[in-house]
Amino acid sequence: MGATLALWIVLASLVDPIDRWRRGLSLPRAVIGMTIAHLGLATAVLALTTVQSFTTERDVALAPGASTSAGGYEFRFDGVRPVQGPNYDGVGGTIVVTRPRRTGHGPQTREAPVLGTAPGHHPDLHRGAPRREYPGGTR
Repeated sequence: MGATLALWIVLASLVDPIDRWRRGLSLPRAVIGMTIAHLGLATAVLALTTVQSFTTERDVALAPGASTSAGGYEFRFDGVRPVQGPNYDGVGGTIVVTRPRRTGHGPQTREAPVLGTAPGHHPDLHRGAPRREYPGGTR
């Protein structure tokens, strides 16, 4: 549907410039600007719908040792452990992400009592080409 909408925007935005060109009329800067703006909108619509078409997202609750799969990856939750930092205490989870020849792990939830802030959500991002895995941890 997004590709159809993008194509429609492109074709509709080219009607006036092509008509003016065929009749031998000049193309005012306003028409050129309008056409470029609409082509940019069509590009944005196509990009946003394409990205959403290839996204896999699942929310699951896993007990320690349990696993699930999504998007060709296997996610195994190995449990939680206390984490000590220079100015925070927290709890870190270990999530092992496997795919042939790839492995990564886990999110942490931190508390910074010195700063007086509430617990935060700080996922540890494991990046791999061409996909990215974002295992997130919350309290």
